Amino acid sequence: MSRARRRLVIVLAVLIVMSAAVFVVSVLLKDDTVKDKGRVVNLAEDPELTEGERINITIDPKNLVEANGNLYFARYNYTADNEGVGLYSVYPITGYREKTVSSTDADGTGSVIVATVTATNDNDRGSIVRAQTTLTTNALKTMTEIYRSGEYVDLGYDEAKVQKAIEVLTRRSSAEGIETLRQNISPYTLEVVKTNAVTFEIMKTASAAAAALCIVVLIYALLGIKIRARFLVLGTVLLIICTIGVVAFILRHDISTMISLKEFCPGLTMARIVNGYKLDNMMQSQPKTESEMLNAISEELLYGVPISVDLSSFGCSAFSAKTADGTHLFGRNFDLGDTDGTIIYTAPEDGYKSIGVCDLSVINLAGKNRFTEVTSLTGRALARVFPYITFDGMNEKGLGIGILSLDYKPSHPDTDKPDTYMLLAIRYILDRCATVDEAVDFLKSYDVHSMAVYNYHLFITDKSGRSVIAEWVDNELYIIEGDHVCNSYMTNQEEVVADARYQTLDKRLSECGGVMTASDAMDLLKAVKQKYNDADTATQWSCVYDLDNFKLYIVSDMDFDNVYEVVPDSFG
Repeated sequence: MSRARRRLVIVLAVLIVMSAAVFVVSVLLKDDTVKDKGRVVNLAEDPELTEGERINITIDPKNLVEANGNLYFARYNYTADNEGVGLYSVYPITGYREKTVSSTDADGTGSVIVATVTATNDNDRGSIVRAQTTLTTNALKTMTEIYRSGEYVDLGYDEAKVQKAIEVLTRRSSAEGIETLRQNISPYTLEVVKTNAVTFEIMKTASAAAAALCIVVLIYALLGIKIRARFLVLGTVLLIICTIGVVAFILRHDISTMISLKEFCPGLTMARIVNGYKLDNMMQSQPKTESEMLNAISEELLYGVPISVDLSSFGCSAFSAKTADGTHLFGRNFDLGDTDGTIIYTAPEDGYKSIGVCDLSVINLAGKNRFTEVTSLTGRALARVFPYITFDGMNEKGLGIGILSLDYKPSHPDTDKPDTYMLLAIRYILDRCATVDEAVDFLKSYDVHSMAVYNYHLFITDKSGRSVIAEWVDNELYIIEGDHVCNSYMTNQEEVVADARYQTLDKRLSECGGVMTASDAMDLLKAVKQKYNDADTATQWSCVYDLDNFKLYIVSDMDFDNVYEVVPDSFG
């Protein structure tokens, strides 16, 4: 071996060792970038804080408002006074950016952040007052205009609630209200603790790639002593081809899922989920928060690659009915801000086939926080997780389910039962439950935890004609028999009576005795749709599931002149 070749071999060996060292250090430090994650605190409960302590808090980005370039604040209603006006606290937040949000282990993703409690200064207090006052004044103008024009009727708002909103906003826009706001700003500012987890992830990937490249070159250098260059080149080409072939075989189901994703109609794509999504492993992880759910998805489906979510409150409607010949129908509107959906078909080996619709804004593939198109390579790769962002669907046994939000504190039961997350529970029910009874038994056997800072209830129906609403009140599960539901607590009849959309469903279903065609069911969804207003809320899709024939009729973006039919064969 020549002197030059020996030097090359030594240099390559050193580089390989250094790359391996960087890789090991990155792996060890990635999950420990913030050693003291602090006390877990729920800001919605107006907690007691101490200056200088470190806390672990869940933040919904939609509760955050920017006051100036480096200051945000989070506003939380936590109770109500005797007049029903929400009492609230405002928390200044410094150092916040979307990339500083971390999961429970501070890996740079998710909606949990670690923060240090510091004192609020007068400048920050003034910035928050100005920003919040502007928001309140604009909201008052909007609500007043909606009320005067009568548009609130078309939007499905109750007149008494609109009047109450105007009254509250007027009070908060007054000098007295502004002073109250100033007093409600917490004396404590939350200073976000920075994390280097993303940097360590990049270092790990780069060091692994560098080590692999050095190893290949080292092999060339060693084998080049006796083997001619053309044989080395030929061997390298064959090695690359074989490697690609092996990887493609291992990932063949994932690749099939990625290829299957296609445009369906404006606002909707569709995909056949061929890859396994490890439902049993996900259930065994027992996630209680979105951060724990994200960590489980990352480890089980994304090879440790972090993922972020954006969970919002959404206004929806759902009902069950049947046709004259006894076919059972499940109708559902999904109302949210700007988003797109993906219709998915799953056929797990250890479960029932299902058709459902996913909200892509949850993983930032749609909406204002979209970072790439769903049909891009990255978007297709994320199709692996679509089974866990399914918001409504049905399975081949004729069971249908949909989730609807409630604007109240999240539910987090704490018993000796195993834990599970709301979206994970929906997937389990679609895959493993054939009837309403089986779904209810499953829910009763788990502590089911809400998503983000909202509460939710589930509408569950099957082809026997039975329908129920599963609702959590004060962390306790209630099962209410009923064939329609919106965004009011079914355990609170005063709310139900004041819900205009619920009353529309109630009247129409009573008039027809719950008997209607699929076309009539879609017309009923049209009657309770929600249009865009200044809050950017509207019906994103409307579904009528034929539970007896495993068929879906769907409308996108309130285009009720175009109703699309979806069956398993539609997915190719």
